[in-house]
Amino acid sequence: FSHRWDISGLVHIAGRVPETISGARVELYRGEGLIAITTVGPHGHFTFKGMEAGDYEINLVWLEHGSRD
Repeated sequence: FSHRWDISGLVHIAGRVPETISGARVELYRGEGLIAITTVGPHGHFTFKGMEAGDYEINLVWLEHGSRD
C-alpha cells in the first residue's frame, strides 16, 4: 500500500513573512516533471495535499515587489 503525505511550508525572510508573498506560486517537481502547483496564503503558508512519499523539489515563483511598483 502507498502512504499519502501533505507537504507544507512557511515562507519567511529574516524571520518575517513578506507582505507581498500572498498569492506567490509554489511549484512541486519530482524528477524532471512538474506535478503540482499551489499558492502561498496571506500568512506565508502553502500545502500540497495527498502526495506520495518520494524526493521532491519545490520552486517558489515570487516577484518581491509585486505589481505595485
